[in-house]
Amino acid sequence: MFAYRVNENITLRLPVATDAPELFALFKQNRDHLTEWQDWPNAIQTVEDCRELILRQEREYAEGKTLDCLILFQEKMVGMCGLTKIVPFLRKAELGYWIAAEYEGKSIVTQSCKGLIAYAFTTMNLNRLALKFKHVSEDNENIRSRRVAERLGFTQEGILRQDGMTKGQMMDMVMCSLLAEEWQAMQNSSNEDV
Repeated sequence: MFAYRVNENITLRLPVATDAPELFALFKQNRDHLTEWQDWPNAIQTVEDCRELILRQEREYAEGKTLDCLILFQEKMVGMCGLTKIVPFLRKAELGYWIAAEYEGKSIVTQSCKGLIAYAFTTMNLNRLALKFKHVSEDNENIRSRRVAERLGFTQEGILRQDGMTKGQMMDMVMCSLLAEEWQAMQNSSNEDV
């Protein structure tokens, strides 16, 4: 089973079927928070729905298509962080995440993503990671995701027009990316600062 220790407080690991009740409770407690920018949480209405999601994630992991991990903060489940749309031949994937409302603003998402990015570029030998977030207008977008992308060193490539939907409304998506060489340059710069 995949598990990756990010730091003394954060571990990423694949969910297993026995996690379904706890994960469903987290979804349920955070439904309004999660559906502000995403529709997919509405598909998780029961513990069984959550178990099916986990089983699908296990299959897709075994097929090399995804790496969806629970974020454990001080051993408590607080969200998820993962890679989807993995294309080994092209050495690329998309980065995604979500976190319970009460854990926002504590750098848990940023640190979790940093750990997963390091794993993606070193162990998985990926070359490109994409990150997308919803954008309605200049003053109405998923600003928290924009800030995560900026902290992680992603570059905005453009706007994908009407590429997403939330609450039945088509929305634009901001497309950002990070290349392995850019990430490596940031690592080298960090090491020089020490």
